[in-house]
Amino acid sequence: MFTSVKFNPLTALLWGDRWWIEGRSEAVPFGDLHLAAEVLLAQSADGDKPARLRLIYQPGSLAAHSIACPRGNRDMLQLALSEQFPVLTNDELAWSFEPIVGGSDRFATVLYHETQAGLFALVQALRDGGIEVEGAWPLGTVLNLVPDDWPDTGVLTVVAVAENQALVYRHTAEGRREVETATGPDSAALALSAVRTALARIDTAIYLVGCELAGERLAAQLPTPDVPRVRLASWSMLVRAAATLSRSHPAQLLPMPSPWTPRRVLLVASGLAAAAALGLLADTARVAWAQRTAAASGRREVVALRAEIATRRDAQRELAALRAAVEAGEPATAVFAPWLRGLAGKLPREAVLTRLTATRSRVAVSGGITGALTDASWREWLETVTPTGTQWQMKERPPLPVATFQLTANGPQ
Repeated sequence: MFTSVKFNPLTALLWGDRWWIEGRSEAVPFGDLHLAAEVLLAQSADGDKPARLRLIYQPGSLAAHSIACPRGNRDMLQLALSEQFPVLTNDELAWSFEPIVGGSDRFATVLYHETQAGLFALVQALRDGGIEVEGAWPLGTVLNLVPDDWPDTGVLTVVAVAENQALVYRHTAEGRREVETATGPDSAALALSAVRTALARIDTAIYLVGCELAGERLAAQLPTPDVPRVRLASWSMLVRAAATLSRSHPAQLLPMPSPWTPRRVLLVASGLAAAAALGLLADTARVAWAQRTAAASGRREVVALRAEIATRRDAQRELAALRAAVEAGEPATAVFAPWLRGLAGKLPREAVLTRLTATRSRVAVSGGITGALTDASWREWLETVTPTGTQWQMKERPPLPVATFQLTANGPQ
């Protein structure tokens, strides 16, 4: 039966076809993966069932690949690697990756993925039985955390062994991370080969983890000379290492649930409203407010830009119509046509014409400023509009405008 406190998260290892449960020294077989939840739930005594479970997940259907990758988050890796690994787009299969390491433009990780569905059904079955799985990580990720202190060289080999099971986690001198597994008769051979390869280098720290009594006996039989860089560990050390894993660790095989459930949205909204009324906004409230403000500002800018574009188009159409009317109209009306042409000739980019009215003896123009208008460009435009010697002259030349402007020109009486 379980021996942990009911409300503390329990750590359990699913490796191959057996369970290793925190507080127990022997494995519990379950056979097929679809029976794993039923067997684990049957291990609890009445009233002693743990509410939460931290799961180390290493069935035979979990593959591991040491690969080059872009530096990014889960979504970026899915986009970049889905052609090479189509399983990443299969919502029924769990996958994760080790933290991305590297430098310059070369990065690498270890990619884990199921080859057949199992984890999500297991988690649901345990939830139905009253146990909430708060996280699931591959065994290789946990082995990486077994050493108390990493060697100065950074070169590490951790070998986990159990009855008919072996898994090797390596961190090579080149910075490459590797995960290798074997079952049945091949498991002892893999463990022996990994130890011999590590011993051949004087810069490699070696950890041997026996997951139960059979595994501890096998670890003790491996040819490990009595040197400080070879250390024996046990199942309890795996439990302690798993307890340090964060739910947000990239090797987490379960998708992180969205924090914005309808109930949480209502609670947060109520909290923010109360905090605003009392003038006691927390950091999360300020962040949310900044995001809303930025979104509102963006919408206002879009509206303003659309209005500016519409205004420019209206002014352009009005000016074209006036030009056409001037050139096709009576001779008395055409006298201000050159002034109109000059009006749009060198209009500064920061100036917008919003209204133009014209009579036989007077033209009035109004507009606005959308940017940092310089005095030089403003004076150059005014000279273009009313060059010396023309019949149409402004009554007075306005100074450099800040927001709006208005020009009035009188023609021959």
